[in-house]
Amino acid sequence: MFKKIFKILLFIDFLKKILGDYRYNLIKHTLRYSLFFPLNYSIKDEINFGSTQANDYFKKELKNSKIYLEYGTGASTLLAEKEKKNYFAIEGDRNFYKYMNKKLKKNNIKLKSLGVVKEFCIPVKFKSDYDLRKINDKEKKDIKNYCNGILEEFEKENIIPDLILVDGRFRKLTGLYLYNFFKNKNNNFKIIIDDYLNRENYHELEKFFVIKKFERFGISTELIPNMHTEDAMEKSLYDCG
Repeated sequence: MFKKIFKILLFIDFLKKILGDYRYNLIKHTLRYSLFFPLNYSIKDEINFGSTQANDYFKKELKNSKIYLEYGTGASTLLAEKEKKNYFAIEGDRNFYKYMNKKLKKNNIKLKSLGVVKEFCIPVKFKSDYDLRKINDKEKKDIKNYCNGILEEFEKENIIPDLILVDGRFRKLTGLYLYNFFKNKNNNFKIIIDDYLNRENYHELEKFFVIKKFERFGISTELIPNMHTEDAMEKSLYDCG
């Protein structure tokens, strides 16, 4: 058994050297994207936002929420299902979306595909989380739909979430679309941005929201009025963090 595993690892390493990381990942994840059945991913049943305090805070906010929206699916989605919340979840990875749907009783996850993606839904063509590069019109359309598609649906159906967890890709751009969604509404809201503390690229959102830091979260319940988002949105298309 060990010899077989060792041979497989050697073969994978050999392929990487021949193809290079980019081509290897493109082939690997294109195959995963194209599968008609979901792979068997591993998700912990318990949420983990880095500390007991952050976990308890999120659980409390979710318990009090009437309409919950999250970007990025996983343990938080399972918790929302367990708590029988009225929730919507956005997933950008087609194969992981299929896996999550199999685990849930209700079809509350919406696929807003980002195309061929690596682990953690990072688009395969991005060399890193924050790689500036040219993206084509199709990719821009997919990114905008991932961040804003659900909000356009909410506008048509007069749905207004009171709790939003931003824990997927393109978090800064998602925040800007949320700003535009709430700016002409008088509804109370709470936006929780995960990993906010140590990711300085997210901090530009402080031009648009009053943001308080708690553990690794950035938390906002208040907009800064009369801000224009167009320029920031265009730049944020290239930041998939």
